[in-house]
Amino acid sequence: MSRNIAQTSFVLLCSYILWRLLRNFLVRSTLSNIPGPPKGSWWKGNFAQLYNNTCWPFHSEILQKYGTLIKTYGFFGDEYLYVSDPRALHHILVKDQVIFAKSRTFLLQAVVCFGEGLLGTEGIKLRIQRKLLNPVFSMRHMRGLLPVLTPVAHQMRDVLKRKVEKGEEDIDVQSCVSRAALEYIGQGGLGYSFDALDESKTNNYSDSLKMVTTFILPLLTYRQMLPYLMWIPRIVRRKFMEWSPFPGFQRIRKVVDTIHMASIQVYMNKKEGLARGDDAIVQQIGKGKDIISILMRANMATDDKTRLPESEVIAQMNTFTIAAHDTATSATCRVFHQLALDPKAQARLRQEILQAYKDNGNEDLDYDTLMSLPYLDGIVRETLRVFPPIPFNLRITNKNVVLPLLWPIKGKDGNEISEVFVKKGTTVVVGIQAANRNKAIWGEDAEIWKPERWLSPLPQSVADAHLPGIYASMMTFLAGGRSCIGFKFAEMEIKLSVSTVLSTFEIAPSPTEEIEWHMRLAQVPTIKGSSDPAPHLPLKVSLVKQ
Repeated sequence: MSRNIAQTSFVLLCSYILWRLLRNFLVRSTLSNIPGPPKGSWWKGNFAQLYNNTCWPFHSEILQKYGTLIKTYGFFGDEYLYVSDPRALHHILVKDQVIFAKSRTFLLQAVVCFGEGLLGTEGIKLRIQRKLLNPVFSMRHMRGLLPVLTPVAHQMRDVLKRKVEKGEEDIDVQSCVSRAALEYIGQGGLGYSFDALDESKTNNYSDSLKMVTTFILPLLTYRQMLPYLMWIPRIVRRKFMEWSPFPGFQRIRKVVDTIHMASIQVYMNKKEGLARGDDAIVQQIGKGKDIISILMRANMATDDKTRLPESEVIAQMNTFTIAAHDTATSATCRVFHQLALDPKAQARLRQEILQAYKDNGNEDLDYDTLMSLPYLDGIVRETLRVFPPIPFNLRITNKNVVLPLLWPIKGKDGNEISEVFVKKGTTVVVGIQAANRNKAIWGEDAEIWKPERWLSPLPQSVADAHLPGIYASMMTFLAGGRSCIGFKFAEMEIKLSVSTVLSTFEIAPSPTEEIEWHMRLAQVPTIKGSSDPAPHLPLKVSLVKQ
């Protein structure tokens, strides 16, 4: 009996693969007239070219050659639509966002690894979660949270200062930024300290959070099997993971288990504090101003229909810590790298920051002062525009739909195309970086890092394009119901780190190491030519000359 089942399963699998390979020759594609590059591989299409450590030249080449709507190929001949046209992006992310959904494999991976948080839900459940969470990330709450985060920035400054005083010149700034980002999330997000900036201590929770995306990346191909495995009882899937001989599965299981158990412990401590009253909460790390404390209080005040179960609150903790750490670290490191490469911009920014401290009696800057420094704001905006931590995002259509274009393209047959029929099941690549660098929107210098552009009115073409992004007319934090809910927290964190470090240190490129940025789940700095795949940003750091 078992042998017959195995044989039948094998035949069905082979038939499915054969159909995937042959259907593109047997069924006429609705995207056959859309220009794009040839397949890079007979079975992987352009996937390996679109998504690898050094994929930037391929993206740049096809965008320059084919424009804002491009047909590329995924696995087994699947056609992908690479989109950076503003009107099309509005339909994908806002108007027709229910049709252009996250793939089922992505949602299931998020649920399996992090729980039913924002990354792993859709439909009504997603709307309920965002409705409850939106006020938590309001400017009012960010204003109260800054004093909680400022001591973390001081700790990062002190770590760098000790290294400089020891005579270290080439300092791995990425390590300090990553640990500070984790501590910002811990204290500001969870009301918990990872002791991430204390080099004498270790913390399994923080170690697991830093490694989870690294361990997930090699398993992206395997996640395609998740929809076919979810019918298996959870206890059976769990045993399979425990018994699996594959090291990759064991690594991800261990870090996910560690994160989940630690999150439960943090949640229970918060719950116990809330039960004891406000005085108990104020005594905890975060002083009750951290995001999870505010969320838990808001959740308790809602009616039974919209109240999140404990499992979903814990899932929000996992989601926030993991999603925020890599992206904020990437963006902050990119700011430091760009400032190291541009000493004039660095000197100008330092002068602005030091003047702000002087005007404030050399006390820590309050939220409104920090967020309104014009050149600091320009530096952060320009870095996020030119170098978004996540340069593209994927959607998949769950029904047939017509996608209109702001700028018509010329089809392979030479005719103009102003709208495209996209069939159900088509993967759409949302070109975040492509839209952010579009010369028709931002001008001929669109690909150049130029913070000064934000100190005067932007070109009329920026307003005319109507990019749907929620931040500064760019796509970095996306748009619609799956836009980045924590972008105000991220912006505040970046500005706090940069202002604190630059008020004390001068940074310059390493005299011995060259930096090369790689694509992972977010962009990361690495040492060019090194066999070490881990992120590093060695910079020459010295105290500011008084």
